[in-house]
Amino acid sequence: AELEALTGYLLAGGTLALVVARPEDLRHPILVALVGQEVTAGPSHEATRQQLVLQSSVAGSGPWGGGSQADKQLPSAAQPEPGLADQLAGYVGGNLQPSLYGSSAAYGLGEIHLLAFDPTRKPAVDSAWAQLRMVDVVRRATERRSGTLRFPGGYHNPSEQIRRELDPNEGSRWAIVLAALLLCVYSVVAGPLNFAFWRRRGKPLRALIYLPVLAGVTFAAVVITGIAAKGCRGQARHLTVVEAGAGMHRGAARRWRGFFVPSARKLTVRSTHASAVVSTARMDMGDVSADELLVDRDGARLFELPLRPWQTVVVREDGLADLGEGISLVETSPGEIDVTNDTGRRLRGLLLHLPGAPTLRWLRELESGASASSKTFSPLPGGISRRTSPGGLSFADFDSYAVRDDLELASTGLGSAWEAVASTTMGDSSWFPAGVPTLLAQLDGGEGITSDSGLELDSDRVLVRVVGLGGRP
Repeated sequence: AELEALTGYLLAGGTLALVVARPEDLRHPILVALVGQEVTAGPSHEATRQQLVLQSSVAGSGPWGGGSQADKQLPSAAQPEPGLADQLAGYVGGNLQPSLYGSSAAYGLGEIHLLAFDPTRKPAVDSAWAQLRMVDVVRRATERRSGTLRFPGGYHNPSEQIRRELDPNEGSRWAIVLAALLLCVYSVVAGPLNFAFWRRRGKPLRALIYLPVLAGVTFAAVVITGIAAKGCRGQARHLTVVEAGAGMHRGAARRWRGFFVPSARKLTVRSTHASAVVSTARMDMGDVSADELLVDRDGARLFELPLRPWQTVVVREDGLADLGEGISLVETSPGEIDVTNDTGRRLRGLLLHLPGAPTLRWLRELESGASASSKTFSPLPGGISRRTSPGGLSFADFDSYAVRDDLELASTGLGSAWEAVASTTMGDSSWFPAGVPTLLAQLDGGEGITSDSGLELDSDRVLVRVVGLGGRP
């Protein structure tokens, strides 16, 4: 359980710094799995010895700038001290690359650093050079997580669009129009036409006999219309967005699970996986959560969640999701990449952003097991809106409304689904991080389940966001 929590944290954009205490640790199966291959120790890399310069204030280096007189001053050292320089180590193997901290590798949306020194022991614990690098590890971890992950665990921005996307009532507006037409027809037939008909026959009072008959028929028609629109059974709908590194088999998942019932009842909602957490999604900042959450060996569950008739309740879940063998983004030439779909399901509505490109590229679908070069993607104007934060940072946001028509061609409702998802994201990170490609798409078939908490699953849509380079060629 501890290992699953750690790898899930890394997959979701976390950072792990490791100290190799013994030579046999380099052959440990967990380390081999994290970096992709057995690791070999050697002399320190030149990149590790490069001078590191940070701003003079910890607070001043944050995304919004600022700072105060009480900010802690950072240590300063251009080179490692003589006693430390002789003990620095370097590591090679797998995805490891030389870095300022020793050797580093990407894992999902996160990073692993094999430190060239042990910051908990002398001489590194007293070294200003080593302290500066540890401060930078924390800074990099914070900025990477906020700059790469759009749906960090625990963060929730209330969104009415999510509720509308999962609410069956949104698809039954026709019933209101039909009921209004029935009432208009009734008012004409039961009133002027009914009385005029019997007055011409010389029996005007007989119209009063047919009046309740017409009213009963109209009432029955309105009720039948409402039943046809609302239904007599409960329904569930899912909307899931999965964020993953290129080529990874799993990714961080944010699920919204909507529940709709025709009569008042209480429902126990279990998490999809034992490691996931669930809570009632707030649709307004003033909403107060009254969840009764129970946790046992099988995971978390909401106990006896109250549901009102014909009102949709949305439950938010943070966890992990499987992506088969993953979605690979491999660079084939400068500025061009190949996209390979190994998820076992068709991808629809692919939106690809290449590093430095001002616009998106578009592909309608990509079959499982197939590859497509970015050259075969069609240029798509719009889709990206750029802004600058008060601290001077630049962000690239996803303008889903600008590409809605193209998305709807790939799959009905895909445009509105991305709009709903985009309305819940944090405002201080980019949809399309600088320097790496980003792919947005929909997985056909959802997550392959047919019911949720005893209710039939009416709709199951899974969206994916893949960031970085990696995977099989």
